[in-house]
Amino acid sequence: MAESPDGTPGDERAALMLGGAGWLIHHLPMGVIVQDADGRLLEANRAGRSILGVTGDELSGLNSRDHRWEILNERGQPLAPQDQPAMRAIRSGQVSRATVSLRALSGERRWLKVTAIPQFTEGDDPPPGTRPHLVYSVFEDVTDSYAMQLDFERSEQRYRALVIATSQYVWTNSPEGFMTDEQPDWASLTGQTREEYQGYGWSDAVHPDDRAPTVLRWQEAVSTRTRFDTEHRVRTPGGEYRTFSVRAVPLLDADGELLEWVGLHTDITALRTAEAALKAINADLETQVMERSRAYSDLARFNSLLLGSAGEGIFGLDPQGRARFTNPAAASMLGYTVEELQGQDMHALIHARHADGTPYPEEDCPVSRMLNGLDGSGARRVEGEVFWRKDGTPVPVEYVVTPLPASEDQPGGVVLIFQDVTAAQQARAALEQAIAELERSNRELEQFAYVSSHDLQEPLRTVGSYAELLGRRYRGQLDARADQYLDFMQDAVTRMRQLINDLLSFSRIGRAEAPESPVALDGVLHGVTAGLKALLDEQGASVTWSDLPVVRGNTMHLHQLMSNLVSNALKFRRPDAPPAVTLSARPDEQDAAFTHLQVHDNGIGIAPEFHERVFGLFQRLHRREEYEGTGLGLAICRKIVQGMGGEIWLESDVGVGTTVHLRLPLASGQTTPQPSST
Repeated sequence: MAESPDGTPGDERAALMLGGAGWLIHHLPMGVIVQDADGRLLEANRAGRSILGVTGDELSGLNSRDHRWEILNERGQPLAPQDQPAMRAIRSGQVSRATVSLRALSGERRWLKVTAIPQFTEGDDPPPGTRPHLVYSVFEDVTDSYAMQLDFERSEQRYRALVIATSQYVWTNSPEGFMTDEQPDWASLTGQTREEYQGYGWSDAVHPDDRAPTVLRWQEAVSTRTRFDTEHRVRTPGGEYRTFSVRAVPLLDADGELLEWVGLHTDITALRTAEAALKAINADLETQVMERSRAYSDLARFNSLLLGSAGEGIFGLDPQGRARFTNPAAASMLGYTVEELQGQDMHALIHARHADGTPYPEEDCPVSRMLNGLDGSGARRVEGEVFWRKDGTPVPVEYVVTPLPASEDQPGGVVLIFQDVTAAQQARAALEQAIAELERSNRELEQFAYVSSHDLQEPLRTVGSYAELLGRRYRGQLDARADQYLDFMQDAVTRMRQLINDLLSFSRIGRAEAPESPVALDGVLHGVTAGLKALLDEQGASVTWSDLPVVRGNTMHLHQLMSNLVSNALKFRRPDAPPAVTLSARPDEQDAAFTHLQVHDNGIGIAPEFHERVFGLFQRLHRREEYEGTGLGLAICRKIVQGMGGEIWLESDVGVGTTVHLRLPLASGQTTPQPSST
């Protein structure tokens, strides 16, 4: 036995510390510990040390507030040191009781029922406000009983949850078969009061059609003391009838005496509803099966007609590449009968050679590769191949081969649908020849326009020079009509020179590929307005723009394009307002690689029926006396824009103005600045 620091044996010291009844307390089965006013453990009896898992020596210096005890309350939550029973007794001077969970220093968790009793030096009735100098804590280990209580509570909760979850209602009857006591489940199910369901009153809640059979069976079970089983409908508080499976058993004591009947109503409404629905579904399913069988029969006939009337050739090939079915069109195109093709190796029969007669290895054939699972699981289109007729002549074909999935009663394979493209190839060749002829004709026309406009310059200069000489020498010497004729001649020469220059410009645009480079539209507009400065000043006109992008094109062509558009806006002005031309750009909605440029003016406008016509060659909407020009300006603009891969169109209101829209390609890496909100 351990000794105290003063040499007193441990049990003797414990007895002394525990008071006059120390030896008795020391041998109690309940734990007893002594703590000072600060909560330090001074001593414990044998049972206390065992429960706490400590020896007498280990008690020295321990405190009930030590975190190692991990003390919890009845709800399993941590218990603060000041709320522990011993500390509450010290603080209040009153006996304190509680049930706590404590983890002994050995690591084992125990449930303890604790009573803490304060001890005063002044006796049992100390003056008010006196602080106890010791506290005795008596505790009983209730771990086993507490665990049993928790298990019981959990079992009860599970039972209650099970009854609720299974929609079951429990009731009891007397040995004579009468409902007597409080029946909360039955009252909840039917809404009946105790007075209403007592005796056989419960039967009033049973459906009238089920009531008599139920009562008769119940009376038979009571008289024979055998199990009662039935099924009936019961009225719920809302007036709805629900279907229940009912079972009741007699409860007997050890001597075989009948104590009571215990019954159970189980809601099977959903089950019976489902059974009724299932019967209806089965009946409907039988009808659908019959209808589906007829539909399949009709579909088979339709497929047969479809295969027979299809213009394309159709093969169904098994996994070995043999013809499983063939339609008449396929047999006709290849010069065979359907019977001759059935079961044949189609690659060896019609696909074993290329168009030039060289062998076509089966391992390279797209159809064979799909049959062998080498070309994925999707359909594949093949062009530029030939099948071979029975007479040895080739048929140029295009075909689609589609895999067929295997099933339990049907092997896989492929479906091959092909067309004889002889006529299509001939039409394509004719179209290519026509396109080539058209391109040649266009080149000749461009060459003719260029040569004509160039060669007409020399005789026109001669006519113009002599007309000018005649005017200087003979004007005023002949009659007035002669002077008028000279004016007509000089005016015609001027118009002819302008027409030839415009025609020459138009022909030059398409003669050769113009080198393209990044072109800043800001710089182009500066050059255009500088060249038109005198005209702008004369008319009081303005040309404004902002945030124009860098496009991909030919600088000379873009200068001509912008010059024509601005000049048109200045030419077709309203007499009541000075010309105002505004250019702006925004990102193109169709393609981010393009910019959408708008050139807006406040001129006389163009009627809707002429919005497309004005882009044609030599198209004039006004007399020469009103507005000069050759009718080639917008045609040149369209040719320049189309040569860049863009588009040009216009919107206009007569008397309000015109907006010309252009889609132009941006230079590489460039974007269109977002238009300013101002």
